[in-house]
Amino acid sequence: MICPTGHKNAHHSKHGEYAEDVFPKKKDVQGVFAQNLDTGESTMLASIADCVAIHPRKEEILDWHLFVKHTKWSPDGSRLMFVFTNEIHFDRKYGELPRVKDVYVINGDGSDLRRAGEFGNHPLWHPNGHEILTNSPFAGSKENKLVLLNVDTGESRLAATCIDGYGHPSFSPNGKFIVADVVNRETNDARFELVDVETDTSETLVGMKVTDHTHDGTHLHPVWRQDGSQILYANDASGIAQLCVIDIGT
Repeated sequence: MICPTGHKNAHHSKHGEYAEDVFPKKKDVQGVFAQNLDTGESTMLASIADCVAIHPRKEEILDWHLFVKHTKWSPDGSRLMFVFTNEIHFDRKYGELPRVKDVYVINGDGSDLRRAGEFGNHPLWHPNGHEILTNSPFAGSKENKLVLLNVDTGESRLAATCIDGYGHPSFSPNGKFIVADVVNRETNDARFELVDVETDTSETLVGMKVTDHTHDGTHLHPVWRQDGSQILYANDASGIAQLCVIDIGT
């Protein structure tokens, strides 16, 4: 992700760079990086080993197949969040259970690495820069909910109760709305729900078809334009993946 306030890029190593028998031994050279887009030089901010060292299950997971993904700058560009996990690729294959799936946060200069906590799916910063919106389990609920995780305190709260936690939720830049994608895998019908956080109500923004809503296919991933006037998303209804926008206006 390009930093919203500076000429920098955040990126992470790929777990496929090494053979699976070698991969767990490369924790010191894999991790999260910041790249200076003027010089092209990348600097490691945190390694997989650094993440293991502050994890509450560090002794148990020391030799597991762990990797990072979803590097995302905070709105003011001062911090990065990323996901530390073994999910999907390795957890069941190697019996590394219960899985590791945590949100970590680090300053843009590589200082103050911290584990914010476990989550469910698809984290994204709240505009306030102190909380992360996730589609996650929540106490007392059978279904995932729209949950806000405070990265400084580790406390969680509901962002809204009018809908369950669906898809890839995203906050509008002014913090007033959440857009979330809802997909019916049996019929390949999808829709975007627009949640008014202040009134805790939702409305269907638009409906669409999807072709291959899998990890090998195309996820909708709606995100807001920085001025809040549009929502960008990916869609494969035509048979190929395309970037599309919805005009929100006022």
